[in-house]
Amino acid sequence: MCDACETTLFNLHWVCSKCGFGVCCDCYKGRRGMATEESEAYDMDKSNSFTWLKCSKGKPHIASQLIPTQIIPSTCLFDLCDMAHYAHAQLGVPSKCRCKISSKPTDPMTLLKHHFLNDIKAVKPKMYIAYGWVTEKDWDQGTTNLHLDISDACNLMVYVGVPLDEPPSAAHTLLQIIKEGDADAAQIERARKGKPGALWHIFKASDTDKIRQLILKIKHEKGMVVPEGHDPIHDQEIYLDKQLRRRLKTEYGVEGYPIVQCEGDSVFIPAGAPHQVFNLHSCIKVAEDFVSPEHVDKCFKLTNEFRALSSTHSNHEDKLQLKNIIYHTVKELISSISWHDASQAKVATP
Repeated sequence: MCDACETTLFNLHWVCSKCGFGVCCDCYKGRRGMATEESEAYDMDKSNSFTWLKCSKGKPHIASQLIPTQIIPSTCLFDLCDMAHYAHAQLGVPSKCRCKISSKPTDPMTLLKHHFLNDIKAVKPKMYIAYGWVTEKDWDQGTTNLHLDISDACNLMVYVGVPLDEPPSAAHTLLQIIKEGDADAAQIERARKGKPGALWHIFKASDTDKIRQLILKIKHEKGMVVPEGHDPIHDQEIYLDKQLRRRLKTEYGVEGYPIVQCEGDSVFIPAGAPHQVFNLHSCIKVAEDFVSPEHVDKCFKLTNEFRALSSTHSNHEDKLQLKNIIYHTVKELISSISWHDASQAKVATP
């Protein structure tokens, strides 16, 4: 993790050879053009977010004196292990090595098992369990406030719990909520015949700045201020009810897409698209996040936005690690192309 911005380090980073202080490439680039006096003045100002820690004896860290460091890739650890065992054998020095690996494995699965298996974090679906609406006072609150996801997501409604003792008027009230949510006639009819679990409002990613302007205006009208290191959308504090959605359309020309999600339905949420959820009944959903080639640019934009948030913000941590994803994707692609070209060359050889 970067000692300045607390973002997960990519493969290449910069480290102090004396104390081990390490920063990511973005923090290094931001300091590289600063003079020593300018850098010290920046660190003295407590209002700055990405100040650098002092080195030994209280000396400041200078960007030009940091050394580039790379996480050991591929089979380097096995190569070093082989060299150590070879030196022990040649010099007759007893080996107390516990690695139990005397030579580099050639089988890819064996290599994966010995070198990477313990570091892999499997990407698994997430499960959400939420209650539905209770009274009319809940209509303007929503279940999940307006926010952005850093990656694409697919949300599957696996269960909708309709109470057995639900009063007859509840079905009418539920349809009224859906109509208030601006759903069209086809979706209202589906809700009448099926088991509706949630009402979504999804907005275009290109309208994010306009939505942010509306929220800032609303906070200003209420005498509220967005603190430094926070964001009106990323803070996830507002649900756009019918009145606010009407203001959004009138003042900024922005309309969302209302979606009624019934039991068994899947909803796709593009990366960077503002969205909010109102649960109509208590339900269980399963969501899978993924990165699509079409939205990598939006993922990267949000990564930079989250990085600028306060270190105490829930979205500050680089949970996606997009740079690592791109790095390993390109690496795997080049490897596949090289293997294919080599195979074709063997076939072409008479």
